[in-house]
Amino acid sequence: MEPPDPKTEIFHLQAAGLLLPPVLTLEDVRRALSLRSVDAVFVLYQKEGLPLATCGDRVFVARHMFRQWLDRRTDVCGSLAPSSAPLESEVPVNAEDE
Repeated sequence: MEPPDPKTEIFHLQAAGLLLPPVLTLEDVRRALSLRSVDAVFVLYQKEGLPLATCGDRVFVARHMFRQWLDRRTDVCGSLAPSSAPLESEVPVNAEDE
């Protein structure tokens, strides 16, 4: 039996939603976040600062930027933090705590 082709395996993982491509389309972002419509992705861009980029008529987001954006919105337990919660870097450090 021949070993599986890595390109085919990557394609199947991406199709199953288990592996994000290097550059995500709006549809990729919609599926990754389980949103109902692509319009919801634009709402995240406007209200939550989702890092969208454009090239001509195409709109996309780089995988590493998407992961960073998502990481900033999750707490240590892995659930989504409220958007009004300050980022860890924005919380002032009290000298007495050190």
